[in-house]
Amino acid sequence: MRHSIRAAFPVLLLLASGLMAGVKVVPAQIGQARYVALGYDTGDRFLSEAEGLAQPDKILREDQTALVAVRDQLESWDKYVITDRPEEAQLLFAVRASRRAVVSVGAPLRGGPAGGAAPGTTSYGGQISSQGDMLTIYEARSGSTGIILWRERQASGFPSRLFDQFKADVERSPKKP
Repeated sequence: MRHSIRAAFPVLLLLASGLMAGVKVVPAQIGQARYVALGYDTGDRFLSEAEGLAQPDKILREDQTALVAVRDQLESWDKYVITDRPEEAQLLFAVRASRRAVVSVGAPLRGGPAGGAAPGTTSYGGQISSQGDMLTIYEARSGSTGIILWRERQASGFPSRLFDQFKADVERSPKKP
């Protein structure tokens, strides 16, 4: 027991000094990962980039723009390989652009030759979220989100400020021994 505490002391000291200096120490998984998938934080789940393309009514244009910016920055950094298949990823990068409220409402369409109902749908929806753009890095578990490994929120943080903060945190973190 005494030996394991002695062995862990340098790591604890590094973490404590990083916290006191205001440096965000990222989990080792982030530094060791190679494959990442991109997607959207919809407020209640992670929606992969492909799912977002298949369900455009669930994604705002600002979210799409933010995801393209994160993709471009990841590709120019050349630290990770982006996969389109979340089940192959080690990390999931989720973006959420700032919004106060989003509401979508549909109504049945009426009319037609005999006053009958024309084909139509009724739909209701809404989102309420805190202000600020958000970038979240999740541990990937068979294509689904695991624990949150890194998250930051900033007013007007996309396209570059949030990613630059993430990159700086990763590059400042201790390297694998």
